Amino acid sequence: DGATITVPTSGTFTLGSGWSFISSVTSSTASEAVFTSGITTAYDVYVFVMSDLRASNDGVEINMQVSTDGGSAYISTSTYSTNEGSAAAAMVITTSPAALGNATGEAMMGIFYMGGATTTNTFTYVTGSSGFSPTGGTAGGQQTGMGYLATTVVNAIRFYPSAGTITGTIRMYGINNT
Repeated sequence: DGATITVPTSGTFTLGSGWSFISSVTSSTASEAVFTSGITTAYDVYVFVMSDLRASNDGVEINMQVSTDGGSAYISTSTYSTNEGSAAAAMVITTSPAALGNATGEAMMGIFYMGGATTTNTFTYVTGSSGFSPTGGTAGGQQTGMGYLATTVVNAIRFYPSAGTITGTIRMYGINNT
C-alpha cells in the first residue's frame, strides 16, 4: 500500500509469518563475509539474503563454506556436493562460465536457504537463486541446490570470492520453528 518499513541492523525483527533477523555483514573490499554466531537449534532453516554484492576481480565465483568449530576453521575438503552432483571444496553460488563480473554496474543479488545445519540427522542442504551480471555486462541468473555431505552440526558460514575481495551486504534470517 506504499507504506515504508525501516528494518533494524541489529536485534530481532520478525517478518510476517516467522522470519527473524539474526545478523548482517556489510563488506567493503573484504576477502570474506562470515557469520560465526546465530546458527542454533532455535531455527530449522536459515536464509541468507545478498544485496549489491560486487567483486574486485573479473570472472570470479562466489563460494560458501561451513565450519563446525565456530569459525576457527572452515571445511575445505571435497565434502560438498555442487548442483551438478560432483564433489567440491566449497559450495559455489555463481558458476563459470557465467561468473560474476566487476565492471561498473555488474553485481549480484540472491537468496539462499540452508537447512539441516543444526542436526546430526541429515546433511546440510543449501538451495537458492541469484541474479547477477557475468563478465561482459549482460544479466544472468541461476537456481541451485548443493550440500555439505556430513552429519555434523554446522555453526558458522563464510562467503568468499574465488579471487580478490567482495563488497556488499549479506543478511542472515532464521525461519522460526513455531
